[in-house]
Amino acid sequence: MEKKENEEKKEEKDEEIKNFEEAGRILSEALELAKSLVKENAKKLEIAEKVEEFVKTKNKNARPAFPLNLNSNFVAAHSTPEYNDEALIGKEILNVDFGVEVNGYPTDASFTIDFSQDSENQKLIEATKQALENAISKVRANVEIKEISKEIEKTITSFGFKPIRNLTGHGLKKGIVHFLPEIPNIYEENNKQKLEEGAVIAIEPFATTGVGLVKESEKVEIFSYVGDTSFRFRDSQQVLDYIKNNFSTFPFAERWIKIIPSRFRVLASIVDLARNGALQQYPELIEISSKNVAHYETTILVEKDSAKLLTKII
Repeated sequence: MEKKENEEKKEEKDEEIKNFEEAGRILSEALELAKSLVKENAKKLEIAEKVEEFVKTKNKNARPAFPLNLNSNFVAAHSTPEYNDEALIGKEILNVDFGVEVNGYPTDASFTIDFSQDSENQKLIEATKQALENAISKVRANVEIKEISKEIEKTITSFGFKPIRNLTGHGLKKGIVHFLPEIPNIYEENNKQKLEEGAVIAIEPFATTGVGLVKESEKVEIFSYVGDTSFRFRDSQQVLDYIKNNFSTFPFAERWIKIIPSRFRVLASIVDLARNGALQQYPELIEISSKNVAHYETTILVEKDSAKLLTKII
């Protein structure tokens, strides 16, 4: 009986890893596509829509794990184009952050590119990418997470920049993009937590020319389903059912809701659902001193003596 249970657990784990690997493969291709589309004067909405739709063509069980983020200059995270957005890529530092899930198993990765032709921005990007690569070199089963954090902080500060202290890497599990353990971007002496073999994690250094903290802005375009609740507007139930059936608990963009022809009614329903606790909101996160931010990220399978990259570093 025990042998059979162990075999079943192994089969389950193998299937889980297979889904993570497939999600990582598709995400790597999606980010390569994004890199080819991200050019000065390109329309951000068109880039997001092309990359998000690309995912669905690669595997019938693949979907975006969250909307394509296009974070500009001092915006660190959660910025995605609005419905009918006309914004173009300008002379900016631009972070591209995206996720793909297959059968509910998500992966998460990011890269940053400079269109400003500013040497400091280019150095900032180099520092962040190097911090990620150095952090990966520390990953193995039973390593203390603070050793990874130490490598990130040491690398970023060696370039003369600051890591963002209140953003972290994270674990991933079925149905959840951001899960435990947290992987801070700064060294924390009292953090005794260790990585477990077989865990899937995302390491994501954020570096800035500013003070190294982010805060929420008032702009919100990304939401996720939390639970059923009462609501005020007659359209809200239809919108909520659509969200549950199409996105489950994964984050989605307001522009993805197209079942009601009136954008006003869609927005009213989302506001209604968010205010009454059915939806979680993901406001844009901005560096508190309005200084530029660079961000790199990859998803990793923790192995006994090393790290297996599930997504390419673009």
